Amino acid sequence: MTFTSSKFPTDATPSTAGDESTEILQAVSGTPLVIPGDAWLLNAEFARQGPDLALSGDDGGQVLVRDFFALETPPDLTTSSGAVIGAPLATRLAGPLAPAQYAQAQPAAGAEPIGQIEAIDGTVEVIRTDGTRIFLVEGDEVFQGDVLESGPGAAIGVVLVDDSTFSMGENGRVELDEMIYDADTETGTAAFNAVQGVLSLVSGRIAESAPDQMTLTTPVGTIGIRGTTIATNSQPPPAPSTVSLLQDSDGSVGEISFTNAGGAQVINQVGGTIALNSFFQAPPPPVFMSPTQIQKQYGSALKALPPSPADARDDADAQKEDAGEEVTEGGGEEGEGEEVAGGEGEEFVEGEGEEFVEGEGREGEREGEREGEGEEFVEGEGEEYVEGEGREGERDREGEREG
Repeated sequence: MTFTSSKFPTDATPSTAGDESTEILQAVSGTPLVIPGDAWLLNAEFARQGPDLALSGDDGGQVLVRDFFALETPPDLTTSSGAVIGAPLATRLAGPLAPAQYAQAQPAAGAEPIGQIEAIDGTVEVIRTDGTRIFLVEGDEVFQGDVLESGPGAAIGVVLVDDSTFSMGENGRVELDEMIYDADTETGTAAFNAVQGVLSLVSGRIAESAPDQMTLTTPVGTIGIRGTTIATNSQPPPAPSTVSLLQDSDGSVGEISFTNAGGAQVINQVGGTIALNSFFQAPPPPVFMSPTQIQKQYGSALKALPPSPADARDDADAQKEDAGEEVTEGGGEEGEGEEVAGGEGEEFVEGEGEEFVEGEGREGEREGEREGEGEEFVEGEGEEYVEGEGREGERDREGEREG
C-alpha cells in the first residue's frame, strides 16, 4: 500500500472513489484520535504497516496513523460525532504482524472452541487471530478472538458454550473478544465488540452467575447483560445506534445496563430502547418500541437467532415429565410394565387392578375382575405374567385355574 501526504477536510471522507490520496495522522499516546468522515471509520478495513495503522475504505479512501503500534498506549479512534473504536479493538482488527498465508478451519492445536455455527445464510467470513480468513459454513466452530464479518443479505446464528446464543444480520462485524467458561461451576466471563450491523443476543449461564459478567461493547457504549435478551443496531453516524431489551422466550424480562463516558442508564422493561450516536453523550432515558418497530429495526438478526439449548433441554424434560404423568394416571404400556415388575405379587394385583379399571379399557376390566381370584394366582403368577404379558399370560392363568 502506497501513501502520500495529501490532506482533506475533516468533515469529508478520506478520499473520493478512485482517488489515491491519503490522510496521514500522528498518534499520540493515550489521546483519542479523530478519523475524518463520520461513517467512514466503522466501515474501514484495518491493517498493519510496520509501526503504523493503515485504514482503507470501500470508496478508495485511506488513512495512515503514524506510530500507532509503537506506542505503549495507542489512542482510541473516534468519528467526528463521537463513535469510538477502542485501541485494543483496532489492534485486533488490524491483525498480527505476520498474517498466515493460508486459510485454516480452526486455530492451532490446543485452542478450545467457544461456540458453533448453528445457522448461516449468505456469505460470512471469520478472521482468525493469526490473520487467516475463511468462509464459514453451518457446523463450523468459533474461537476466542475471532472476528465475524457478514456480507450483503447475509446472516449468522451461533450457539456458545454457556448456552448463550447470538445472531448477526447483513453487513455486520463483531469480535468475540473473550469467552471463559467453567462448565462445572457454570461461571465465567464473556466480552464481545460490535463494530457495525444488527445483532441479537440471548444470555446463558455466564450472565446468570453474576451481574455484568457478560458485556457487549458498541461504538457508543458498553452493555452489561444481566440474564436477558437484547438486540442492537450499530449504525455509522450520523444515524443513531440503538440497544433494546426484549422479552425472553419464557415470557420473563431481564435487565441491561448501558454505560459510556457520558453516564449510565438501566433498561428493565420490554421494548425499552436507548438511541444515541456518541460515546461521550449521556445515555437518555429509554423510549419504548412496539413489537412491530422491534421487528423492523432488528428483524434480520432476530430471524437468524438460534433457539437456546437450555430451552430445548427444558422442553425435552417437560415432555418426559408429561409422559410420566400420563403413564402414572392413565396406565400406558411403558408404565404398566414398570409398575408390574416393581410390584409383583399382591402389590401387582392391588395396584394394577384399580389402575386398569380406570385407564385400560377391556383388558383392564378383565384384570380388575381377576383381582380377587385367589392368593395362588397373586403370589405365583405376578412375575410370570409380567414376563409373558398378552395372550401367553392369559394361557398361563387359564392353566393355573384348571389346575
